[in-house]
Order: sequence, then structure tokens, then C-alpha cells
Amino acid sequence: MKRCLIIIGNQGTPSKGNYLPGVSRDVNNYLSFFKSDNGGAWEDDEIIPKVYDWTSWGLYLNILQRRLNGLDYAIIVFTGHGYALKNGETYFELSEGHDVSLSTIKSWFPTQKVLMIADSCQSFVNLYREGGILGEALIQKSFSSRRDYLRNLYNNHIESVPQKAFIFASAVSPGEGANDSSKGGLYSYNMLSMANSIINNTVLSKSVWSIDIIHNMAKTNVEKGSDGQQHPKLTMTLTSGTYDSELYSLTFPPFFVK
Repeated sequence: MKRCLIIIGNQGTPSKGNYLPGVSRDVNNYLSFFKSDNGGAWEDDEIIPKVYDWTSWGLYLNILQRRLNGLDYAIIVFTGHGYALKNGETYFELSEGHDVSLSTIKSWFPTQKVLMIADSCQSFVNLYREGGILGEALIQKSFSSRRDYLRNLYNNHIESVPQKAFIFASAVSPGEGANDSSKGGLYSYNMLSMANSIINNTVLSKSVWSIDIIHNMAKTNVEKGSDGQQHPKLTMTLTSGTYDSELYSLTFPPFFVK
């Protein structure tokens, strides 16, 4: 299976009053998590190294190159500034003056399976809030045979995901702002903290933990931690339409394995 991991961060700038201190923490935590054995055992050649200062055209060209090489599955993580229009379209601010819509990103993957995790605002006005992620990066070391086993387990579960599925795990619902602090995004912090706890829990024997399970577990903490101002949302877009994970029983890709 040919895979690609893209982690995108946009911190903003202190001089403009839109600096998000948790973005760099999010970036480092997600990178450590996905490179770990349990997080999918992603190798360096599967990871696009560029993180900051993207343009939509530059991002598209990198994705196109991977597609031309036979890409099967991609994970995109976006942490930083975003917003939504009244028509429901979500936008991500890749860098100053360079925004890209969720629908545009979806169009870049006509046949691939994609998981996109976005810890960003979807405020109808461009509102920047403060908020929360993981204190300790998850770094897992083990024998290569164990890593190979977990990587195969991870890939095999991806095969069961519907063809051309685009999964969007958002820290917020449309119209809401996403909390961020020096610890990172509140949603990302809870997702990765939950994963870390389960991985280290020897009592829990379940081997594949899909994104919908962890999303739902983190959602409760996020809603509580934001005083009910932030409601994470998980959807899957197929050729037949877009489906809410709370309303439909679907097969989602793994977030981690153990």
C-alpha cells in the first residue's frame, strides 16, 4: 500500500494578534504519534516534510506527484487558522493570503481513501480563540518485527474502508471556534492523550482503534473543556453523499493499532 502523510501548521504571527502557541506542539505530537509503531509506523519517505508556509498550488502539486506514483491512502492533519462561510464551505488558512477550501482538498483525491484531521476554527466570522494538546510526544520503540506486524494490521484495516472515502475529523462544528493553548489544540490534545492512555493500558486488548472511536471519546472531553462551545464532528464523504458518524454505521480508518 502506498501511503502519504501531510501535516500542515499555520501559527499566525504575534504582531497581528493571531498567533496560536499550540500549533508547533500539535505538529510535533502528531508527527511522533504517526511515526510510532502504534500510530501506523509511517516512514520518512511516506511523510511530506514541509509543514509551514504552504500555498494551495504547492500543496496540490505535492499531492499530485504522490497520486501519479500510485497513492492509495493519505492522512492530512491541519492545525491552525480556519473559518467557514454561511453557505457551509470550510476554509483552511495554509499561510498568510493562501486559503484552501475543504471541497477543493477533496477534489484532489478522486480515487484515494483519505483521513483529514482539522484542529481549526470554523467560525462564520474570522474569530481566533484560545485553547489546548499533548504534553508529552508519543515515541514508541520496539523490534522491527513488531513494527512490521502493527503496520500490516493498520494497512489491512484501511483496506476495509469504503473506496474513495474522504473522512473529515473536525475539532468543531460549523460556526464554532477551536480552543488552542501552549499545550496545543483542545481536540488534538484529547485525541492523542486518549490514544496514549489506551496504548499503555494492558487490560484493553482490542487491536484496532478506528478514528470514530477515538473521536467520540475525545468529543466528550472537548465539549466539557470548552464549556459547551466546541462540538467536534466526524463525517465520511462517498460518491453517494456525506454521512455523519453519529447517524450512520460506517467503517472508518484506524487511528492507531496495538
